[in-house]
Amino acid sequence: MAAKKKQDLGDYAETFEKVDPARQIVAKKYIGELLFMEAQLAALKADIEKNGPVDNFKQGRQSMLRESPAMKSYCTLVQRYGDLQKKLADLLPEKKDTQKAQAGEKLAAFVAKGKG
Repeated sequence: MAAKKKQDLGDYAETFEKVDPARQIVAKKYIGELLFMEAQLAALKADIEKNGPVDNFKQGRQSMLRESPAMKSYCTLVQRYGDLQKKLADLLPEKKDTQKAQAGEKLAAFVAKGKG
């Protein structure tokens, strides 16, 4: 089961495990969207590399150079991808909170040792 989860979450599996269990449903949705975006970005990038960032747009007798639709989509998607990455990072516990929790666990272990 753990291998299946890791496969579904790709490179984000480790990040997912660090998210508070109460927020993991949201994190999983974010990760699913990020994985989809990564695939789309790769396809758009391949198109841009093949056809270039600019194309010749013709309409009737009119002809002009314009930003290719793939380039425009790529730029927009990169921005949204970054925004979603930040939203996922915001679900992670802050480093201070993690350090406090670890300190609390160490203290509890120390106190438990003294009682025994």
